[in-house]
Amino acid sequence: ADGDQINMKYGSGGHLSFSNSTADIIIKQETDLKGIIFHDNADQAGLTIEDNATGIVVPGEVKTTVLSYTDGDDAITIANGGGVTFANVRATADAGIDVDNLVLDNNSLISSSGALTLTAAAASTWSTAAGALTLTSAEAATWSTGAGLLTLQGAGGVTVTSTAGTMTLNGTGQTVDLTAEVFDLKGGANSVLNVTEGDLLLKTTTSGALTLTGAAASTWSTAAGALTLQGAGGVTVTSTGGTMT
Repeated sequence: ADGDQINMKYGSGGHLSFSNSTADIIIKQETDLKGIIFHDNADQAGLTIEDNATGIVVPGEVKTTVLSYTDGDDAITIANGGGVTFANVRATADAGIDVDNLVLDNNSLISSSGALTLTAAAASTWSTAAGALTLTSAEAATWSTGAGLLTLQGAGGVTVTSTAGTMTLNGTGQTVDLTAEVFDLKGGANSVLNVTEGDLLLKTTTSGALTLTGAAASTWSTAAGALTLQGAGGVTVTSTGGTMT
């Protein structure tokens, strides 16, 4: 011991000192590039304080309730049972974050098993500041609302594509409105507008004419019953070439 400092020397290889600074006790490894290692009775290292403030090594479990920044601000609080609370959730992990088979990495959120559910208690927005937003399902998928409208809106248009099976626009028990300046119905060799039950009514309800034009020979017929042509101002049937039969 020398005044306010206690020195413990072990030959020429080890030197540990105890001193104080304004009542703080300082334990110092006086040999450069060497750490301070705490052993238990079985000579197992339980804690290593590395040189040059590079860190500490704990081979076993660290039991604590709070992990804080150097100024004392609580960063992570650990509750009994394993619950963890982050004071400011802004974690950075270049290799990604894996929580219960849910991986967040490289701008992707992947569930390696089971379903992935995103639920919000209020109105929500899923958008991109640039580029496309793509929703892809490996199997049958449903996009629905429990209440209110489901709106699909595109500034450059909306495309709904079915590559196999049947595309169904189902408005059972209600009115389906298709509003457009030009309504194009395109198919393969043949296109069919088929009503399996009830009547099919084509009409203009406010103003304007209804025109049916075929680019080739066309047929308008009934499998049963009469075909009626009725005009409030008369009916005109015209043949511009060939024979009218």
